This record gives sequence, structure tokens and C-alpha cells, in this order.
Amino acid sequence: MKFAPIVLIPLFTSFMAAAQETGSPAPNEKAAVYSTVELPPLKALLASIAPAAKILEEHKGNATLFTCQWPDVTVRFTIRPQWDGATQRPKMKEWISSFPDNDTSNPAVQSLLRKMDVTTDCIGSVVTPRFDTAGKASSLILAVASKCQGYVFSQKSFYDVSGAKIIGAPNAPGTLKSGATVP
Repeated sequence: MKFAPIVLIPLFTSFMAAAQETGSPAPNEKAAVYSTVELPPLKALLASIAPAAKILEEHKGNATLFTCQWPDVTVRFTIRPQWDGATQRPKMKEWISSFPDNDTSNPAVQSLLRKMDVTTDCIGSVVTPRFDTAGKASSLILAVASKCQGYVFSQKSFYDVSGAKIIGAPNAPGTLKSGATVP
């Protein structure tokens, strides 16, 4: 399977910026939530999805950061008003086209490609230290994606709102979710 690494660079741009803002060194996990609808007020949404998490909001330059903290894992979401979907969407589709036809012709990939056409925004997230085994971080990210009628890019793969891998790196997990609910 061929991969187009140059195409992936824009996918990771928002992740790298978000990682730098956390002030924490690697390792950590990154995920982008792509939205096909207008973003809901994120702080209220996070509070409703993760009531046991401590939720903080801060502004750095033109970015708004929302942090959800549990004792064992933290998820930081970053929203930047200048997300360049007109550039990023075609590059994501180009990357997907680098996969064999039998991978890209399945209904889930075709649905993803249609969603990309109407994607309106991207929320970057950094999970520190890594996705927790209880699944709080992945469940939170997937719940946000569901509310945004979107999809997730993480671990060099695209995932649907249920956490099922749609397409991506062969060694990426088949699911982004361990089945836990967000407390």
C-alpha cells in the first residue's frame, strides 16, 4: 500500500500546534474532530458529555482551548477560527485516493468522502499522556464528533462516530473506542 506522506503534513498541522500549546512533551495522542455542522458551544457540550471531568476554557491568541481533566487522562481541544478547509479537504481526499481501489470503494469510505465535501470545521485534540484504557478520552472525542455530525482522524486513520476505523494505516487500531462511557 502506498502512502502520500506529503499530503499528511496539513492533517498534522493543527495537532502540532495544539501539542505545543499544552506545554507537555510527547508522548501523547492526537485526534482531529471534523464537523459537518456549525460547532455547538463546546464548553457546555463537554460539560454535558463528561460531567465528572474538570473543564477549563482559555484563550491563546486566536485559538480557544478547552481542557477536560480526569485524574488519569486529560483531553485538550483546540478551536482555531482560521481552519483552512478549502485546502485541507482536497488533501485528505487525495490521501484516501492513495489506497487501493478495493479499500476506497466500500460504502463507509464513500460516505466519508461525501462528508468531507461538507466539512465546515476542525477541532484539534491532544490526549495526555495517551488514550486511557478505560476509554474516557476516546469516548469523549467520539461523542464530540457525533454531536458535530462528523468524523475523527487519529493514529493515521479516519474513524466514524462509533469509533470504527473507516480507512487508514494498516497498523492503526480497528477501533478508537474501548467501549467505555464518559463519566
